[in-house]
Amino acid sequence: RFVRQRRKWNLRNIFDYDITTTNCGGDGRCDARWRAPKRVEVRNGQISRVTYADTGDIVEPEYENSAFNVDEMYNVMGVALGRDAPERVKTGYNRDFNNPEFLDAVDPGEQVTLTITDFQEASGPPPSPTSEPTNICTEGGGTVTTASCCAGQDDYPNTCVVGACGCPPEDSEDIMICLCPENNCWDGISCIQEPTSSPTFEEPWSPTAEPSTSSPTPAPQGEPTSSSPTPAPQEEPTSSSPTPAPQEEPTSS
Repeated sequence: RFVRQRRKWNLRNIFDYDITTTNCGGDGRCDARWRAPKRVEVRNGQISRVTYADTGDIVEPEYENSAFNVDEMYNVMGVALGRDAPERVKTGYNRDFNNPEFLDAVDPGEQVTLTITDFQEASGPPPSPTSEPTNICTEGGGTVTTASCCAGQDDYPNTCVVGACGCPPEDSEDIMICLCPENNCWDGISCIQEPTSSPTFEEPWSPTAEPSTSSPTPAPQGEPTSSSPTPAPQEEPTSSSPTPAPQEEPTSS
């Protein structure tokens, strides 16, 4: 969440603003003047003037370092989040401008607490919190709205696929989405026609399915043939002795 909020803050390009800060534990101090709320004027990204928020008096030089701007607080948060276990660092962010609002971290030997309140852009009316992304959405044919989606999901997720906004309530947060006309969805760039067919998937393997064999089915076999030549037909055997002549009947004398 820290990375996403800082990226959104950077995209706003706000360099002139006024904030009220408090600092307890920074530089190892937390006396009354150090932790007193300061009104900080930032011009061109740099602190130009620091006064006590309750009296308007100029802050003494030795207490000027207790004040900070948005980028400096983001830097401190980045160090704390990179060094400490997440459960030991508590952070909060302004939903309209994406500046950090509080940091509560356990530093070695002490607890550091920083806050930013009363954010006000110095010149002109406050910008729309969705000015840049809104142009992308509206120019792509959509309308900006909000929805409860998975925590950590960036604004304007792809609505042509399922998943970005399918988490349970305890794992979700409100983000901006691009609502397209009927039968259209947001693909991250523009509104397009919703897919009309689902992708085809292979049939999943089942343990009860018939196993397949990798060997090819043998071709049908013909009548077996002998490797030896077919013998010639045998002739009827003949006797080598001559056939006896017929005997004459004996005659009586």
